[in-house]
Formats: sequence, structure tokens, C-alpha cells
Amino acid sequence: MSISRTALATSALIPALLLGTTGPATAAANTLTITALNRSGTKIATTATVVNLDGSGHYEVRTGTKRKLPKGRYAVITSISTGNSTTLGGKTVTVSGASKLTIDARQGRLVRIGMSPAVTGLSPRISAQICTRTGRSADWDVEAYADEGQSLYAIPTASKKIAGSSTAVALKLSRHLIWGDIKKGAAPKLKSLTTKASFDGGKTWRAVPVRKVAGVWTAVVKNPASGAVSLRTRATYTSGGYTEATIVRAYAIG
Repeated sequence: MSISRTALATSALIPALLLGTTGPATAAANTLTITALNRSGTKIATTATVVNLDGSGHYEVRTGTKRKLPKGRYAVITSISTGNSTTLGGKTVTVSGASKLTIDARQGRLVRIGMSPAVTGLSPRISAQICTRTGRSADWDVEAYADEGQSLYAIPTASKKIAGSSTAVALKLSRHLIWGDIKKGAAPKLKSLTTKASFDGGKTWRAVPVRKVAGVWTAVVKNPASGAVSLRTRATYTSGGYTEATIVRAYAIG
């Protein structure tokens, strides 16, 4: 007798961090020390991806250690585990002299997903990515998962460079087996894909345009002058069911 388990996976893409600025990086005695705090406020050891926004290099840096880096502007992205939860976080930092940066998982916001009809006989999995996007080779991401009984959080990112402009948010829905020896059923046919944005913490929502960019469904959000942007995306199927993902305070402005 064999027992099979299947899992349904849904992906959410966290909006990108700061765009890079231009200018040469100079080699000097500059260091960066990263501190990571879990959701209990305890210092933990983890590895962060440190991306040079002035160039194309990246470094894998262990938290709690002093790392020599060329002087310049960097994006730091990482995942922090606390019990059954994982928090994705990212910040930018200018490395000049003895620089320090703290990423605090307690600032993370829960990534939620809703499905109709309710999932039966399947184990849901949420996956999310936090990314750097510069338009050059300094494009990196850190991904995290949350299976049934686990929680996934994302720390909102802030950028003065995108105040009053637009942010393109890639929308991806994946469905695959993680465990089991049975075959996956036919994928539902997509009827519509919609995205809404909220600028008041999820109290009110407004629709934003969704279109394909380079073959990827993309929501285009016109950012407010300040505050934070929450996102809610719904994929509706011809069967009448839907999948909905909500990220409160997905990113901040200013």
C-alpha cells in the first residue's frame, strides 16, 4: 500500500529593489557588517546576497561578520527563518568606511493567498522572491517557500527613485507536484488576470492595468508620491474558481 501526497504551488513576485546608479567603484578599505534579526528579535546567522548597484558584481556575505567591499552602493537581500516562518528582506546601503546594516524580520508583512473553490486533497505552497533589477548584469533574487502550516513574510522595500513613477510587477502562477506518485490533473484554463493596488494599507483598492511584457503578465502600478503600496492579484478560471494573492505593504515610497 502506498500513500501519496500532492502539493499545489503558487508564486508571488515581490517588487524590485532600488535601481542602480552609475559611477565607478573604487577599491579601498571599506567594510560592511550585516545584522539579521528574526521575528523574535534575536540575532541569527544567515547568508545575504550583496549586489553592487554601481557595477555588476555580487557577494555572498555571512551576517555578523565584517566583509571588505569596494566603496559603492549595494542592495542586500536575504531570507530569515523563525520557527515555521520565513521572512524575505532587502535594503540598500552605501558602503564607505565601516558600514553597518540591520535587516529585521519583525518588519515583515504576511504574504496571503486565497483560493476558490477551497483546496481539498492538496497541500498548498506559497513561493515568493525579492529581487534586484538594474537592467544590467546585477540582477539577483532570493526565493523562499511556505508549505502547509508555515508562514511567509516580506519586508516592504523603499525607494525615493520610484516616487511618482510606475512599478512593473511580474505576475506568475505555477502549479506542480512536490510529493507523490500520482499524476497532476489538467491545469485550469485562465479566464482573466486582474491586479488591484491599495495606498491606505488595504482599506480601499483600485484596479491597475495588466498586460503582457516580453511574454510575462505584468501589472503596472502608478506609485503615489509617498506612503506604501499593497498588491492583490486574482487569477479567475473558466471553471469559475480563482486564486488570489495579497501582499500588504508590498513596498514603500520615499
